[in-house]
Amino acid sequence: MKISPADKAFADCVKYEAKNICARCGVQRERAECSHIHGRRHRTIRWCKDNAICKCHTCHRWWHENPTESGEWFKEKYGEERVNILLIKKNMRQKVSKIEEKEIAKHYRQQLKLMKEGQETFESWQ
Repeated sequence: MKISPADKAFADCVKYEAKNICARCGVQRERAECSHIHGRRHRTIRWCKDNAICKCHTCHRWWHENPTESGEWFKEKYGEERVNILLIKKNMRQKVSKIEEKEIAKHYRQQLKLMKEGQETFESWQ
């Protein structure tokens, strides 16, 4: 799946906020990755802050290769409420148009700039 400018800007925010520290193993990596809870094909939550966490490559690979264990790990770490909210958002029929992606990219580039200027967290577009 192609990585759009909105995907890159969103991932940059996720990784910057986490200081490139893997949510699973706690190791800081120069090349951390943005890991989606529900895959990027779900456009209703593709750019939702609650649907992504920072992981190192090894833990990101583990996530995809072990769906049952990774789902349990996520639920234990972040709580059943977050799991349920993501399921509701994922199943909404609201579609994000390609035109909106430009606005999403702009939003997350601005959020990254604000974090680099001292803001502690970023605001989710969705």
